[in-house]
Amino acid sequence: VIDSIIEAKRIMILARKNSLGPAYLLNVHINEIFSKSRLLDGESVETLDILRGLTADDLVITIAIPAYSNRMIQYSNFLVEKHIPQITITNTYSNTFAKNGELVLLTSVSSLSYANSHLTTNFIIDVLLYFLTLKKQGEILKSLEEMKILNERFAISGNQ
Repeated sequence: VIDSIIEAKRIMILARKNSLGPAYLLNVHINEIFSKSRLLDGESVETLDILRGLTADDLVITIAIPAYSNRMIQYSNFLVEKHIPQITITNTYSNTFAKNGELVLLTSVSSLSYANSHLTTNFIIDVLLYFLTLKKQGEILKSLEEMKILNERFAISGNQ
């Protein structure tokens, strides 16, 4: 999983509705390290325009937790047709996303409330980021230092 993320030319993170929160988190942190990630709304028609421009050098990370959407299933099937590698974070091995993923990271969405819980999904993302950090420590330190300088320059953070 880690090597797939590192070696990808571009990374698209495909999610919808309640999986957009964890997807946003993953996107922000991958961009802090590599500046090559983009979050795509699995319900957007514009997403198809972006997906059709991908090549086998790119990677799609799909976060698919209930309720699944027909459009995201179609997008995932389209990626298989185009031989675009997919990593899937999902809650079961029996759905289309898991079947289409070259790598599957199984999550749980069990919750005491009406909404899906993202605790396990966020933990998986945290573990991915930890292993990326171990593997690319020097590059990450350089990237974070550059970000700190840019954040201060553009008054995003730091002393004003």
